Amino acid sequence: MPHSSKPLPRTIEIQVADPATEEVFPTSLLDGIMRKIYNPVTLTYSLDDDADLEKIISTTCAGLQTLMRDEYRFLAASVHEDPTTGHSFAKRTRGAQSRFTVHVNDLRHTTTTTTTTTTTTTTTTTTTTTTTTTTTTTTPAFPTYAALAAAHFPVSALEDPRLLPPSFTPFPAAPADGSGIPVTLVQLNVIRGGLIIGLAINHRVVDARGLDAIVARWAAHTRALFNAPGVHAAPPVPPFEHAELDREPLDWAARAVAKGKSKVDWRDPAVPSMRCLPDGAPTGPGVKPEDMASRIWHMSASKLAALKARASKGGGGGGGKGGGGDEEAWVSTNDCLTALMWRCITRARLAHHGIDAVSCAKDTRPVKLMNAIDVRAYVPTTPAAATAASSSFDSSDDSASGSGTEGSDTDSDTGRRSPTSGSSGNGIGIPDAYPGNTVMFSHATLPLNTLLAPSSPSSSSPDPTFRTIALAIRAAISYYRSPSTLRSALSWIASCPSRGVGTIEMDFDVVLGLDVVATSWRVLRAYERADFGWSSDGGLKALRWAAPLFDGYCFFYPTRKDGAGEDEGVEVYLGLERGCMERLVKDPELREWAEVRGE
Repeated sequence: MPHSSKPLPRTIEIQVADPATEEVFPTSLLDGIMRKIYNPVTLTYSLDDDADLEKIISTTCAGLQTLMRDEYRFLAASVHEDPTTGHSFAKRTRGAQSRFTVHVNDLRHTTTTTTTTTTTTTTTTTTTTTTTTTTTTTTPAFPTYAALAAAHFPVSALEDPRLLPPSFTPFPAAPADGSGIPVTLVQLNVIRGGLIIGLAINHRVVDARGLDAIVARWAAHTRALFNAPGVHAAPPVPPFEHAELDREPLDWAARAVAKGKSKVDWRDPAVPSMRCLPDGAPTGPGVKPEDMASRIWHMSASKLAALKARASKGGGGGGGKGGGGDEEAWVSTNDCLTALMWRCITRARLAHHGIDAVSCAKDTRPVKLMNAIDVRAYVPTTPAAATAASSSFDSSDDSASGSGTEGSDTDSDTGRRSPTSGSSGNGIGIPDAYPGNTVMFSHATLPLNTLLAPSSPSSSSPDPTFRTIALAIRAAISYYRSPSTLRSALSWIASCPSRGVGTIEMDFDVVLGLDVVATSWRVLRAYERADFGWSSDGGLKALRWAAPLFDGYCFFYPTRKDGAGEDEGVEVYLGLERGCMERLVKDPELREWAEVRGE
């Protein structure tokens, strides 16, 4: 049993800056269009029976201290907005924000909380009644690591609010005292046989690729300090490239507009996936938490290969590379997985909108699939950089390592990396390790009856209907990744009121609507790099979103490594209104390709 000489739970303060100094961290145009919500995740690890918890906790905090003090200093800051301009930034103030609080929670035991309430009632001038009510609440111990692993790290356990710091809320409001919204929240959770990191970083300053890079550095620093028995000594931590933090290259459009150049009419969006609402976006009714459901599906590697073959022109695994029109157009495995989820989720929502099979066959209303796509390799960093033909950025699937379920075939989110990926000197692309937001929102739009048209009855043969959907997704991704499209989008964002902060909204109808949002995290390298060195049993066992997901949003997780089966493929995490989810779980097409994991 892992042991600790100090009481748990507790908090640990780490010094991350000189208390006499303060620091301001600018954000970019692409940061500013993100809501000030958290990206909350859990990272689950197994621990050896004789693990020294104090050493684990102290070295993990020391690794975090190095990360925040010497490298990603904005992590210790808070998110602010300028009340005059509306522009967003992060700021670490003097004094209190020179220290960062790490919460440590002990979830190994059943806990009992007793609350006593005393009520005094005066019924007459001479009679007073006092009532004392005692309420006892018992919270069961968290599942063991072994139980989590046996159930494939289920949603039901890892959406537990106990895994995140007490101050966490998915939609944080700016404090009235002007202190801002903390960029980072961290909690270490000790469970029987394991440890779970609960981490939340505000989306205004970091996207998924940025979070992945940050966790990798934190793990490397901790691993070097820990040097656990039974584990080979960790190699030296690679030098940190501070230039990779520079957000200025993404702000050329803001500088041009400020000088009276490149300004466009904000009422005419440069891309159809976004719109500007200068008075702020109205808040919809949403879905009550009790009316939401979350599930994880798993599609095996062999099923993924078969699904891609289904979208090929003749069983050739997805068509040829580039050129040649639709018959030769290439689609990725991720395009095909996205197409399947778009189709099945939309079908599960028809009853909610009173649409039956007969009327659906004639219903030509447009429905949208929004992909949040990474554009690090494609975004222009100078006004003239986007003049090159964009076709050269999406012409081959050989430019990234791997195939099948990895590398270039994961590109619904991250894309096949162009030969100029990263900061190339030609004004296209930024470093892979850049932590800020480099996300563009693509729309694939199809008539409802086309999206849900009957497909080929044989899952082993090519299906023209399914290929049409996958091609629509591929075409949208290629368009929204084009440097010329990105150049226009950046100029438009810079021309919007407040540079888009709080005024730009994604143009879709996803919550209780018929549109769907898909985000692929398959390119994240957490299973390779997020090894803190604590255990002889390897590194990260499960990466999970840590809070209930929004209605109509699905994530494609990276493929699990240690402890996963030989045919491990992709896990799809989805949030959906409960009635729609019940229909989706029973959907024959989805059940043919994927299975629900855990509950």
